[in-house]
Amino acid sequence: MVSGEVVVIEILIYWLISAVVIVAIDFYAKKKLGKESLGYLSLRIPKFVTVTIISVLSIVIILYTRWNDISVEAMSFIGVPYLGLWFFYVVINFRRVRAERSEKYRD
Repeated sequence: MVSGEVVVIEILIYWLISAVVIVAIDFYAKKKLGKESLGYLSLRIPKFVTVTIISVLSIVIILYTRWNDISVEAMSFIGVPYLGLWFFYVVINFRRVRAERSEKYRD
């Protein structure tokens, strides 16, 4: 069994890495699309969804570990939802950038 303190530290690390990934990809999209473009403004919803799910997931895991210990086997899978959400956010942003650029060159 893994103690709650170890899990909390790992969750905080995942949360900080998530913030860095989201800010970096958001900066890239803002730079490529322009701050006031409709393509960039449409990326606010996936950003909100990603940040909300990551925050709620972190809170739920921290509250769960407050009263229960997590097995070592389960501990190895804690990062999977974070990886999935990072992948979701990166794919959504790069697809939007590619779509806006191809539309720009088509005109």
